[in-house]
Amino acid sequence: MDNATSHPDDLKLKNINSVFLPPNTTSKLQPLDQKAGYLSISEVATDSTTEKNEKEFADLVENFDSNVRVEKYVKIDGGLSIEEENLHVSYFIHRDTTEALALSEDDDEKSPMEDCKIKDYSEALKYSEQLKQFFLNNADSEGLAKLIPMKIHLEKQ
Repeated sequence: MDNATSHPDDLKLKNINSVFLPPNTTSKLQPLDQKAGYLSISEVATDSTTEKNEKEFADLVENFDSNVRVEKYVKIDGGLSIEEENLHVSYFIHRDTTEALALSEDDDEKSPMEDCKIKDYSEALKYSEQLKQFFLNNADSEGLAKLIPMKIHLEKQ
């Protein structure tokens, strides 16, 4: 047994005779304690990989635009999923269009939503197909992604 401080000096075992090794001989008798060949290579590989990762991270931090907020890059999953009961036409109209259609508080005219020509779900489904073609022709993946849940909702009706 080696002379590690964790081993008790007064160990009394039946049928086993324990002898402590002289100091500083463990590494000569146990080659893995010498960190032989392959361990040194793995340490070198780990060190070079770690250095590479540290350099990449340092470059990213150095080139980080401090004016950009993290929220611009993080998409919140809850905001991406649309529940059926929350489906509303206004979710699928571009924000600028909605603002242009917004009426002031003193305006007593009818709302543009009241002039809707779509009377039932089958008609809405036809318009959704036209809208899908529009998004495809304009390569608007964001609009197309918003259209899919609406189409699923309309098909269920």
